[in-house]
Amino acid sequence: MNNLFSSYKMKIFLLAFITCSLSFLYSCQSQMKSEEFTLKGQIKNVAVNTPIYLEEINYNSTRGVDTAKADATGNFLMQGSIKSNGLYQLRMGQERALLLVLDDKSSAVQVTADTSDFTSFNYHVSGSPASEQLRGYIMKTKQYGEQFHAAMEEYNSNAGEQTPDSIKKIYEEKVRVADAAFRTYNTKYIDTVENPVLAIFAAYNLNYQRDKNVIDSLENRIKTKFGSVPFVQTFLKQLADQRGGSQQNQNDPKFATGAIAPDIQLNDANGKSLKLSTLRGKYVLVDFWASWCGPCRRENPNVVKAYQSYKDKGFTIYSVSLDTDRDKWLNAIKSDGLMWPNHVSELQGWKSAICQTYGIQSIPQNYLLDKEGRIVASNLRGENLLTVLQKLIP
Repeated sequence: MNNLFSSYKMKIFLLAFITCSLSFLYSCQSQMKSEEFTLKGQIKNVAVNTPIYLEEINYNSTRGVDTAKADATGNFLMQGSIKSNGLYQLRMGQERALLLVLDDKSSAVQVTADTSDFTSFNYHVSGSPASEQLRGYIMKTKQYGEQFHAAMEEYNSNAGEQTPDSIKKIYEEKVRVADAAFRTYNTKYIDTVENPVLAIFAAYNLNYQRDKNVIDSLENRIKTKFGSVPFVQTFLKQLADQRGGSQQNQNDPKFATGAIAPDIQLNDANGKSLKLSTLRGKYVLVDFWASWCGPCRRENPNVVKAYQSYKDKGFTIYSVSLDTDRDKWLNAIKSDGLMWPNHVSELQGWKSAICQTYGIQSIPQNYLLDKEGRIVASNLRGENLLTVLQKLIP
């Protein structure tokens, strides 16, 4: 999946499995103040004098807009300047945050929230209909994520190695239906929502290869009317870079078919070093993923199916996780039935050195290696992985 429509580096667009906070934002810049905009509210369950930041977020950077401190009852007041339509976060201290969609027409916005209940998205925003729309979208996609997770759990509980294919297909179909339901909702949302920030936010849950028509339609719709909006400009540039970069990567000897894949040496869950090169002599799928990555989790049944089909014929998987939380990583391995032994991670997320080594800007990504460690194919999705393996392995 391409680097636009899978895992956003800020990790705020992974809505099918929303499990992480919004504390992964960097490069705060200087603050601005004016009397053009008022944001006030009450944040319950914060200590007195807790700093509250309003920040504009755009891909992997943030721009400080204003700051305040909570009083004894959690009340705060900000007066700042909103330069353009964009995505913002209201951050409490270093960890907890909620999302807002604001524009230069926003004048008086009020937020009521409780930090002990952020994961339920039960906060309320008045004076900013787009922010409430975004909250509704997040809650809805969270429901779809839970439905998909339930289908995955049912699949893993009932589709073991000894299960007949006819029975496995029943549970595979349930996973497919859950995934299709989310994609249908998400596509309709993108096509019908007017605010470009909301549409782009939803677009990061799509796969450009599968949903090219939806993404192209969105691009055509927003580039003329909203092309001056920085958030939109970033999206359009990413899209252009992705299209150009796909061809460039194909011409890069490091990742070209036939090239030797760079070796990887990372620790497994027990702290034991595990080198990719020790698996020479087998066909190996080097799979980059994470527990918080919805598209990765939706792809896992296909990876499991490939492993079950060919593990006794010289095929294995070397899974590289971009998780930061060890427990969530291990729970996802168990939950998704990733039964192969080769699981490694630096637990550094996007800061992992392996991202630079392999040029990983999005997940899921994978590389299929032959017995000598040469790249045979990359980014195999769905039935394509099985199709390629059928050709390679008698």
